[in-house]
Amino acid sequence: MAVVHKRVLLVVNDDRYADIARQAFARDNGEFVLDRVCDVKKARERLAGTEVKYDVVIADHELPDGDVMELFSRDEQVCPFPFVIIIDGNDTETAIKAMKMGAVDLLPRSIKGFSNLPMISRQAIREWERRKALDDKRVLGLYDKRLHSILKGIDEVYFEADLKGNITFFNDSASRKSGYSPEELKGASYRDIADGDAADRIFKLFHKVYQTGRPLSVQGFIFTTKKGISLVTNIFVYPVINTTGKVSGFRCFARDVTKRNEDEKALRDAASHWEATFNAIPDGIMILDSDQKVLRSNRSMAEFVGKDIESMLGRQCWEPVHHTNGPIPECPFTKMRKTLKRESIELFLNNRWFDVTVDPITDEEGSLTGGVHIIRDITVRKRMERELKESEQRFRSIAESSPMAILMYQDDRWIYANPGAERLSGYSFDELKNMNFWDIAHPDYREIVRQRGQARQIGESAHTSYEFKIITKHGEEKWVYLTGGSIEWEGKHAGIISVIDITPRKQMEQALKESEEKYRNILEDIGEGYYETDKTGKLTFANKSLYRILGYPSKDLLGKSGRVFMDGENLEKVRQVVKRVYVTGEPEKGFDWEITRKDGSKRAIETSISLIRDAEGRKIGFRGMVRDIT
Repeated sequence: MAVVHKRVLLVVNDDRYADIARQAFARDNGEFVLDRVCDVKKARERLAGTEVKYDVVIADHELPDGDVMELFSRDEQVCPFPFVIIIDGNDTETAIKAMKMGAVDLLPRSIKGFSNLPMISRQAIREWERRKALDDKRVLGLYDKRLHSILKGIDEVYFEADLKGNITFFNDSASRKSGYSPEELKGASYRDIADGDAADRIFKLFHKVYQTGRPLSVQGFIFTTKKGISLVTNIFVYPVINTTGKVSGFRCFARDVTKRNEDEKALRDAASHWEATFNAIPDGIMILDSDQKVLRSNRSMAEFVGKDIESMLGRQCWEPVHHTNGPIPECPFTKMRKTLKRESIELFLNNRWFDVTVDPITDEEGSLTGGVHIIRDITVRKRMERELKESEQRFRSIAESSPMAILMYQDDRWIYANPGAERLSGYSFDELKNMNFWDIAHPDYREIVRQRGQARQIGESAHTSYEFKIITKHGEEKWVYLTGGSIEWEGKHAGIISVIDITPRKQMEQALKESEEKYRNILEDIGEGYYETDKTGKLTFANKSLYRILGYPSKDLLGKSGRVFMDGENLEKVRQVVKRVYVTGEPEKGFDWEITRKDGSKRAIETSISLIRDAEGRKIGFRGMVRDIT
């Protein structure tokens, strides 16, 4: 007696799953013969043919050429052959549709599921035989029972309502997410759990499904829970068709997308912020794949190469940047591919300087997947570097030829000294750079030099100029005059000073001081009075003999004119002599006149008068001798 094999039609596009199914049936006891097709069209041809009748059909709902559910759509309420639908594990919507159309089972798309196809085929055939023994009403009830058992535990909200909108079935999620207890939902109308606007929208949705007999969906439906929390949902409403072909109720599936919408908005906002930031960066940036094809470009890069962003995408980076058929010889990406570290070069293009860098993008295993290509215009920086270099060269040229000492110090140590500084101090620069800047100061001035110099080298205010003594390498003491300020040197504050040797001047000043002291002593010792006045006749200097002759203390006369000790007649006489001396420049060797002493007594005196001139020969006052001739 010939063995009768049961035939299974597998409708699946994925070769990997098809191979798993073939291996599973090959290991089985030979009860089944497996045929496989890849799309809806070929499956329809097989099912319509008369040569082969299939005992069970197992079909993937995701096929490239159409909806697999069309294979099982019949004018009758129940499909005339058993079928199993392959779905994603969390695709509740497809599961509902398949069960409504009479699928005897659902198969999760997985290796384990395809490995169990022989067992699933046997169960499907047994279930189909059992259903055929039932009348239509019981079959439909069986469908509902299996469907409800599936929907009871899913996370999405599912409920059924009659034509009046009264809820006849709901799953656990409907109660949990709406905030209403099962007792409150059972037999309630949709108007009892939805506010006015939401209830009106549900009514319109039910009404349209009732009129058309077709399922409808609403995206972004706002539902308010019992606790007043607003949820954003996507609602799908399917008609319930009775045995007479009329709509007798509604199956409603609602997916809470509040969190998803919030996440999507956050992602959109983040992407928008990133895009705005990306395009606001003044440097040109390209994101490249491992073949140096442009994946992203910011606006600055597009403006730099004179292209729009879209035209750059997918092209090799050297095409829009260098207009070449390949990478340039010094391409930093080529170097980075070997080192997997940042590589950079400076390029001179179109009369401008650019700093070009490439940073690697790697996967979790450290393999190169692309790079971040940045082009920065450094023309201004290069010009400033050139100007700085030229400025340094000019400074060195001037400093090296200057007769005065010019020095710079930082962190308390000399960092530059010109030949003038070497001549002044007796130390070479190699010796100076190992010394603190205050070491050459005379011990009497060392502390003040240190304090002022340290303030200057950190950018604080300090005396810009002052005099002090130094001790040279050979032990010679010298007076110097220092002028200094603060500068920025290699990113840090530094002090810069110019120093001149004022030892000869100080020696002359000392000699002059001694000479003045000598002649002052002589003037103080003589019996005749000596005086000096400014051009207006105010007394600026006098010896003791003059105060004795006039009978006034110095505090009564210094800074005052002769009016103090002259009457009108003598004042006019003196004025005429002074005027003549001032106009002619000729001195008056002696003339007589009378003074009035502080005690009121009169004295006759003889006075000489001559001009005082400054170094430029300008007339600045008068001087002379006074003798008491009473």
